[in-house]
Amino acid sequence: MATCCCCPCNAMLCFASQEVVTEEIFFVSDALDPPEKPFLRAVQRNPCRVWNFRLAGWGVMYMGLSMVLQQLPLIADKPLPLLKAFGGLAPMVLDAMLTLSIWAVVVAAVYSCYRPAVSVKCCLAVGIVIATPLLWERIAQAA
Repeated sequence: MATCCCCPCNAMLCFASQEVVTEEIFFVSDALDPPEKPFLRAVQRNPCRVWNFRLAGWGVMYMGLSMVLQQLPLIADKPLPLLKAFGGLAPMVLDAMLTLSIWAVVVAAVYSCYRPAVSVKCCLAVGIVIATPLLWERIAQAA
């Protein structure tokens, strides 16, 4: 019983089995209906499921980046000069910065064609993600 509950495959199946994918909507009516009517019957996306997949993606990307960056001699041997305030946590902060920046760039690229405002917001998020640890370093030096 414990193996059934703890198996990652079963967990993913539980997340995915609750929602029906509705990529296309086929709606035929003999009356003059408003354009919103077909969408009322569409299955709504489960926000909990979406955020679970996002968090899982961020976790996998973070672990992959940390494994790759540990192999680089510049990062593994000595602390990064821009992130000295974080001490031994500097490689983890760098991995988190890169993970969130790559995610925001991918989202910006996806949204650039049909929602440019969201794309600009994601580009601003990249700037904030990169600037926050660097500003933290400057504040720590000033104190």
